[in-house]
Amino acid sequence: MASALSQGRVVGRGGPEPGPGSHPRRSGAAPGPNQRSRVGKPPAPGPDWGSPRAARAVEDPAPVRRRSGHGRHPVSGPKPVEVVIAGQKLTVSSDHPAEYTRGVAAYLDSAVQRIRTAAPTIDGHRATILAALAVTDELFQARPHDAATTHRIDAVADQLARLLPPAVRGPRAQD
Repeated sequence: MASALSQGRVVGRGGPEPGPGSHPRRSGAAPGPNQRSRVGKPPAPGPDWGSPRAARAVEDPAPVRRRSGHGRHPVSGPKPVEVVIAGQKLTVSSDHPAEYTRGVAAYLDSAVQRIRTAAPTIDGHRATILAALAVTDELFQARPHDAATTHRIDAVADQLARLLPPAVRGPRAQD
C-alpha cells in the first residue's frame, strides 16, 4: 500500500521557509537525481548514492512486515493530516489513519529533539536530516532481525505441522 507519507510527499506547509515538496517541478521537466519520476519509480542509483547498500535499498526497498492483521487498516484514499516535526507544522497526505500518521511524525520529531539536545548548535534542517538518518539506520538494523525471526517461526511451524495427523497436515508438513 503506497501512501504519500511513505513516498515523502508534502501536500502543504506552514511556516516561513519553503521545504521539500513545496515547489512542484515545472511541467515537462525531467526528474532530478533525487526526485521520483512520474510513474513512481525511484531514480537509478548513481555515483552520488554513496554505498552499494544504499543503492540496493533504493532498488528493492523490502517493506516492513507486520503480523497478520496487526496494524493493517482499510484503504480509503489519501487524507490530509496535520503534523508537527521540528517545530514546523506540515500537512501530509496519507492512506493511513490520522493517529498512525501523527505517531510516525511524533517518532521523527522525538529523534530530531534528541539530536538537538545532543548538539544544540546544529540548525533545524541538519538536525532533521540527522534524525531521518538515525531512524533509517534503525530500520536497516531491524530488517535482518525480522528476517531471522520469520525464519525461526517458519521452522517451528514446519516442526509442528509434522506432528499433526496426516489427514490434517497442510503443505508445510513434509516427511
